[in-house]
Amino acid sequence: MNNLDEFGLEFWNWLKMFTEKHFQFSDLGMLYNANNLKEEDIKNIKLIRKLFNKVDDYAAYNLIPKKKEMFGRYYTIKVNDSYYDIGHTESMSDITYFLRKNDKPNNIIDYEDIVANRKIENKEVIIELLEDVKKKFQALQRLGISPSTIYEYVTNQDEKTSSR
Repeated sequence: MNNLDEFGLEFWNWLKMFTEKHFQFSDLGMLYNANNLKEEDIKNIKLIRKLFNKVDDYAAYNLIPKKKEMFGRYYTIKVNDSYYDIGHTESMSDITYFLRKNDKPNNIIDYEDIVANRKIENKEVIIELLEDVKKKFQALQRLGISPSTIYEYVTNQDEKTSSR
């Protein structure tokens, strides 16, 4: 990790060590039981939400889909040679969580790309195509076609609809 990263090498070293002991943790859960934590742990746990927001902003800017769960969303990030899920849920409480992954998962965001602010390949072409799809989608809706019917037709999930 380079020194341009706002979280700093100390944070990333702490995270690696902390997740060896606490494989999965949430900011709310850990801070609720802060009596058993060192001051450094508390300081760094408070940064987890800021880190999630940075990943979330990067993903939105680069059209990277979030992974969804029942009450929130998460991303899988690669930091050096480690992989983590970082997520945010908004059910009864506002919680940001972290989960260390043992295996190399699919669909990861390399944190180095976030730090370097790299954009996805062909982003302008993708946006142009999405704008065309959006216009056609809106035209179909004005004709009374539901979003679910459009989706089924486009993905060929309903053979009866596509063969007519």
